[in-house]
Amino acid sequence: GWMAATCFNRLQSVATAACTFGPIYKKNMRVFYDTEKFVHSLNIVKNGVCGESGRVDSASRVIMAKFLLRVASVYCQDSTASQDSELKAALMEFSIHLADEVASISLKCPHYHVNSMTHRTKLRLCQTLVLLSQWADQWTAGRLCGRVMAALQSDNQLSVRYLLEWAVCLLLLGHPSLLHAHLLPHLLPDADKRLGRMCSSLTIALHTGLGLPAPAKNAYYQRVLPLVLRWATSHHFVVRLYAQASAVRMWGDCVQSGLVEVLDSLCHLEGFIHFIQENGYVPAICLH
Repeated sequence: GWMAATCFNRLQSVATAACTFGPIYKKNMRVFYDTEKFVHSLNIVKNGVCGESGRVDSASRVIMAKFLLRVASVYCQDSTASQDSELKAALMEFSIHLADEVASISLKCPHYHVNSMTHRTKLRLCQTLVLLSQWADQWTAGRLCGRVMAALQSDNQLSVRYLLEWAVCLLLLGHPSLLHAHLLPHLLPDADKRLGRMCSSLTIALHTGLGLPAPAKNAYYQRVLPLVLRWATSHHFVVRLYAQASAVRMWGDCVQSGLVEVLDSLCHLEGFIHFIQENGYVPAICLH
């Protein structure tokens, strides 16, 4: 038990390298190899000039992901034995390590292009983080939420932001007691009003509400829905659109789930929600 945990801690850098493994090409070389792969996929290469190596660059990442999920499923469900708790703690520390790596890359390279090496590395780190988020305990989940929400301040690629948002949603759904500390402050009027941060907070608020069990939705929507509606009149068009679409989806979930307490206590908001539901761009956004 303790020996396995010690070995796992010492091999964090190896596991991180396996999770982010992939070819390092310059931009012009990536175009060449992507074109070569596409030509091979057409099965029209007859002269053998471009040989097919059969190499699968994602194999190491898949093997490491399976290993981490296997360890998590065995040792994180029931950690009654001391060796189980030690290995679980090592896995939780690895999750924190992944989040710190994402933050470190954001500081070193705050601006990067789509499909660049920085983008690919962050994307693979976030994919592994999402896999492990569902197994995080209460203490680890709180640390991860703080780090991921901080990472959302600086990241500017949508594919990475989506994964970070899903990681926060999984952590909050697994530990609803973290909502007051790690979500509600980001919806207050004096919260960070940067575009990406606000849109991510509204998206997390929506999907967390949709994923909560029915008994917990009453208290959640009574607290969150008025905060979301405040941003529906924001001066920034994109934030306003995100808030309006989120409010419409939340209200629709209340109606569908039969949350009478929420509908009665927030009945004064019903007219405004119906108005934004039937006008502007919100119907098309909710449809897609």
